[in-house]
Amino acid sequence: MASPDCTFVHAADLHLDSPFIGLSGRLGSAFGELAVRASLESMGRLFALARESEADFMVIAGDLYDGAKVGVRAKVAFLDKVREAGAFGLKVLVALGNHDPVDEGWYRAGELPENLHIFAPGEPETVSFLTRSGRRVEVTGVSYRQRRETENLSLRFPAADPSVFSVAVLHANVGGNPNHDSYAPASLDDLTRLGYDYFALGHIHRQAVLAERPMVAYSGTLQGRSMKESELGPKGAMVVRHSPTLGLSAEFVELAAVRFERIEVEVPEGGETALVEAMAERVTGAQGELGDLSGLVVRVILTGSAEVSGAEPEFLEAAAQALRDRVEGLERPKVFVESLESKVEARLDLAEVSLRPDLAGLLAATALEAPPLQTDLAALAAGLRGRALNTPAVNALREIAAEGLLGRAELDDVAARACLLAIGPLVGSDARGAR
Repeated sequence: MASPDCTFVHAADLHLDSPFIGLSGRLGSAFGELAVRASLESMGRLFALARESEADFMVIAGDLYDGAKVGVRAKVAFLDKVREAGAFGLKVLVALGNHDPVDEGWYRAGELPENLHIFAPGEPETVSFLTRSGRRVEVTGVSYRQRRETENLSLRFPAADPSVFSVAVLHANVGGNPNHDSYAPASLDDLTRLGYDYFALGHIHRQAVLAERPMVAYSGTLQGRSMKESELGPKGAMVVRHSPTLGLSAEFVELAAVRFERIEVEVPEGGETALVEAMAERVTGAQGELGDLSGLVVRVILTGSAEVSGAEPEFLEAAAQALRDRVEGLERPKVFVESLESKVEARLDLAEVSLRPDLAGLLAATALEAPPLQTDLAALAAGLRGRALNTPAVNALREIAAEGLLGRAELDDVAARACLLAIGPLVGSDARGAR
């Protein structure tokens, strides 16, 4: 196989010094200590990857830091890693983004290592150099001047020189991703028409290849930080190689120190003990596949069906704590249970409920006698959470029904409306079991 004439690493959104807002306090001191180290540990893995890959250079597409007030520890750690990388010939080129714009500067030019280049704001600039193999490379990038960059900065980029291997670096929302702020908004066509061999993007935290030829890609964030969809799963960087005969190839490599996952567990028969056992088995299985991580943060999603939904906050927190106790001793990665969420469908036997001597029984009997009302039950009961049967509204409805003050049509209407209060505790979050 032909050896590459150019190898580089594409990273973005390191968010060094990220505070993991809202999690450190909830998950205890052990997680707090891990969270403090997580972004720096991931950065260390990034530079180790560059060395192992014999990369000629590294591009970082914005949000190197989480904010303008950069901690001394994170700043020193990054600059030290860059200097160390200079010893094996690695160049590091950074385009700043909305979390670390130039006007909120975290550095003085005089303190930057010789092998570190930070692109200026305004007009994109091009840095040209030779790889170890002697291949001419041009890297073009631009930094944000301020946080809220609403201009389509890609329109400022010059067309690539086809005679050299060319890389572009930009922090941008390409294609209007609704889950991220619309900073430096651009279309995919805006980028591909420029003709760069590789367009390295940052800002979107999930790794994605938007186009193959020419290649346009997000490396994703280096370290997940929460249970948001974009923060879940493996996080890392791209190793990109160019071979004279095989062309361009890009490989995603996981580098995160801590992974965030949502894990589904079907509720078993057998009550709370069986449930905790099932959750522990599922979480332990996931943990066993991730030995190189330092931590695994999980949200367990309960699925299936049961006689009761188990959606009450008190039950979910108690079950979560029982699970935490069960997995507390797991190491490498250490497991942290963020929370439990219930998507369990309650099983409701209307015939059985109709025998009850209360309003719930009356409503169930009405539903059985009037099939069209069952549709109303399903619609009105959606999204219910446990509500007490003994409320003034329910008691008033009970008296009205008992005194026969309503005709059949009115009673059907009252029943449909009242089921929101009366049958809610029995059906949990869904009434699809009603028949």
